[in-house]
Amino acid sequence: MTDTTIDPNEAAHFGRLAADWWNPKGSSAMLHRLNPVRLGYLRERIDAHWGSDASAYAPLAGKRALDVGCGAGLLCEPLARMGAAVTGLDAAPENIAAAKTHAAQSGPSIDYRTGSVEDLGDATFDLVTSLEVIEHVSDPAAFVRGLARALAPGGLMILSTPNRTALSRIALITVAEGLGHIPRGTHDWSQFLKPDELRALISGAGLAIADMANRGEIDVHAPIGSTYLADLDQNKLGAFGLITLHQLLTHTHGINGDAVGFRTAYTGDMTAENLWRIAGLMPPSESGNDFDYSNFGYVAAGYVLQHHLGLPWQDIIDRYVFEKLGMHQSTARVSDLVEQDFAKPHIWYGKIRRIPLFKRDASMHPAGGHFSTAKDMSRWLTANMNSGNLEGAQVFSPNAIKDIQAPHAALPPGSSYHQITT
Repeated sequence: MTDTTIDPNEAAHFGRLAADWWNPKGSSAMLHRLNPVRLGYLRERIDAHWGSDASAYAPLAGKRALDVGCGAGLLCEPLARMGAAVTGLDAAPENIAAAKTHAAQSGPSIDYRTGSVEDLGDATFDLVTSLEVIEHVSDPAAFVRGLARALAPGGLMILSTPNRTALSRIALITVAEGLGHIPRGTHDWSQFLKPDELRALISGAGLAIADMANRGEIDVHAPIGSTYLADLDQNKLGAFGLITLHQLLTHTHGINGDAVGFRTAYTGDMTAENLWRIAGLMPPSESGNDFDYSNFGYVAAGYVLQHHLGLPWQDIIDRYVFEKLGMHQSTARVSDLVEQDFAKPHIWYGKIRRIPLFKRDASMHPAGGHFSTAKDMSRWLTANMNSGNLEGAQVFSPNAIKDIQAPHAALPPGSSYHQITT
């Protein structure tokens, strides 16, 4: 008997929803609202992977596509319309029956099958998709390995899953399931995967990651307390919880953070947890919400993103900046350095002496806590000077670069700062 990653309870749950799957106002209404976003991302990755024209009607012509956990075919039918020979696989026979019925009415020819990815044998596909499925299987690692076996050499695999954050718990379970927008029991928050966990599963299956998207994750103008620190005591956060990431990054947050900046920079004992404890007690800045520079804004912003994305702030910078730009000699960790190669300043004490590197991993922080080389920094500057384009690749969106370079704070008279950007 073939081993399976199917969870029978999950299959039964979704099988009970089969009759309502194609009803845009029914129990699957949330999927219908999500589908245009998913399809937009899929089309973007398909065009990037195979170099197809973004305006082409059938970018998957001549290719085989597999959708695992296909439900009643909400993704299979668009893939077929893009020209692919599509196979849809689902654990619930009720879903496959509904998918076949709908396809017969709407026209596309799709090979629908009941079963698990382990049942495919040696069959391979140019495109393998599995969207919001991995959090419902019994063994995510085995599931990803099965998907990898089904992927043809040079193929493209696209996975999606909710991030295991406080926000996803509130949004998908407390609110969406609690208010009946999603059927109760659809999600088990403990089964959601953080980006680094999913990354490890994919790498462990022998695949290379081309893109890791967290779309819609960050709103720099939203209050950080209710948006990104929702699992913390909002009363203890106090006024700090009402601040936005934009205010933190532009030094217009109105909090005097010199003490926090000093302790983080020199003692290494200012952890995210300690920051949350004292942030609500921080005194106001003498300048109110006008520009008032301190390391506090950058430190707090880094820890807020770390808490929300479930990644150390160092890894966030590595993955979303350094890796994208090919800055392979840049790091936020002292332990990554070869110290004898590190350029240190000098000071005169009777003779010229080299100042030792006093920083350690524990005392690094998001406010300027990076080491780089002139070569790597030239890549950062080149991308900034060319609207996010580096060596012919659009690494960052032009709008993001435009926003980075725009003035965001009115400077006080006599300020030594010429422009503050975020």
